[in-house]
Amino acid sequence: MAAWQTRGEARSQPFTALTDAQIEELLGVFEARMQAISDDYLRKMGEHIAEIGTLWPSDVHRLQQMRRMRRNIADIQRQIARAAGMSVRDVQKVFKHVAAGDVRMAAQVLMKNPALVNDAAVRRIMNAQLRETAGRLTNLANTTVVSDAYRRAVDAGVSAVQSGVEDYGSAIRRSLREAGQMGLRIRDDGSHVVDYESGYSRRLDTAVRQNVLDGVRHLNQSIMEEVGRELGADGIEIDAHMLCAEDHLPYQGLQFSNADFEEIQASLSRPFGEWNCRHSWHPILLGLSEPAYSREELQEMRDYSMEEIEIEGRTKTRYEWSQEMRRCETMVRQQKDVAKLAQAAEDDTLRRQCQKNIVALNDRYKQLADGAGLKPKYKRMFVQGFKDAKSSTLPSERERERLKSSYPNTVATKALDAPGYLEKFRRLTESEAVNRSIYNCAVQALTHRNGTTGEDLYLINGRTGEILHANTSSTAVQTVKYEARTLAAIAKAHADGIPIIALHNHPNGMPPSLDDGASAFVHGYAMGVVVGHNLEVYSYSASDKAYDSEYCQRIHSALSRRIGYEFDFDDEVWYNALRKFGMEVQRQ
Repeated sequence: MAAWQTRGEARSQPFTALTDAQIEELLGVFEARMQAISDDYLRKMGEHIAEIGTLWPSDVHRLQQMRRMRRNIADIQRQIARAAGMSVRDVQKVFKHVAAGDVRMAAQVLMKNPALVNDAAVRRIMNAQLRETAGRLTNLANTTVVSDAYRRAVDAGVSAVQSGVEDYGSAIRRSLREAGQMGLRIRDDGSHVVDYESGYSRRLDTAVRQNVLDGVRHLNQSIMEEVGRELGADGIEIDAHMLCAEDHLPYQGLQFSNADFEEIQASLSRPFGEWNCRHSWHPILLGLSEPAYSREELQEMRDYSMEEIEIEGRTKTRYEWSQEMRRCETMVRQQKDVAKLAQAAEDDTLRRQCQKNIVALNDRYKQLADGAGLKPKYKRMFVQGFKDAKSSTLPSERERERLKSSYPNTVATKALDAPGYLEKFRRLTESEAVNRSIYNCAVQALTHRNGTTGEDLYLINGRTGEILHANTSSTAVQTVKYEARTLAAIAKAHADGIPIIALHNHPNGMPPSLDDGASAFVHGYAMGVVVGHNLEVYSYSASDKAYDSEYCQRIHSALSRRIGYEFDFDDEVWYNALRKFGMEVQRQ
């Protein structure tokens, strides 16, 4: 077996400054940045639709709801603009690395000194490509967020309330499913140039991924061509990889003169380097440059890609089955987005339907991988913020009734979007992204536990705002029960050197307790945040050492009796008492 076969579907001999794996890792950074915005979009939409369902027919007004929708869209637009600016700066760093690597590689292949290459020409190419890619990213700030599905969901919700349907969830479920599958989309003409009249649109994360990937590829090929001209190259060699599309198979891994390669490019409906093609090419000296692949190796690659395989009565080539796996990955990501929207909209029925679809698609995906002898790439199905319904299921109606206390513990959910409430989170840390993530988790916890004495726990990356873990299935009263997976998430974060911010809700609206501080000490939290059902927000530090629950409860009870907190609560008395145990509490 040839050495390249042991590496699965990886490119066998990359001639770029970045390997395929490095490029994927790089793209993941940009995608994650935009995925966070998409998550916020789905959350805003879901909570908006859920709130419409709580209104009386006499209180719901279509124009008022549309104004709220436009405000949400405007906020998303501002977030896109900020993220685009950050991405432009990151792309500049990447391009410098790619340009320097390409010059070295091309010169090495041509057996020439890299110092012979004109630095000014390379910088000119790099700057031109940077301007083009930066322009495309900047255009994202001016593009149109496609809100048709959001608008239809609002329409469906308003109509359902006004018509007095008994099952609001069933009435709007189809609109929610459609909106979730579409995700956050922007409208352009397919060439990355904003076109407000065109009907074509793409998901935000896909648009950013394609812009950055195209920029890296075009920069790579432009510099290779320039170095080839300067160092006297008269031909090119196309690299080769497994699972190659049939239209490119006859050419991959071969050497051509510059003129012949231009003819090949002109003859192909999908030229090399375009339309998601992973091939690249580098300059050579015909007759002198040793081919990177033998005829036998190229034939093995061809046979591997074109081998016909039967799965469930259908026969396709291995390459065609790999493309069906890509479609499965896309469908799973769509279902996860719908599930997140359903969770925000408090539609547990739709969320469970999505979970069943995801399980079925995963089974199908594994069947295709096993049948075609391909390695599953589950990482491609990852969607930030998604959790299996079975692992974070909302309590049943019977369980919710058990959690109800003698007082309602209700949350004024309409106020969660108010500027004054959001302002309470802006000073928690120096990072806007982390503060926004803490706010989003607070809204989810308060919405989920509204009217109960149950508590949710969120663990947040103190540097990036990423949600490390969510414990939302606890049935304990006025406390959080730490599950094995919660402890595992804490251990992993510490092993990775990640500072943890822990957020949980207090149904009674009280500030952090000694029990909270002791838990922060034991689990090594960098900071704790408590959000009350009365919309109070507190930050707190760990205590000076560990205290057992029984001791904490005695201190809490004595302090509560002393100040009569239910009737005349005095913040400073509470804070001063906790300072004796090393805790610092701040009301936001």
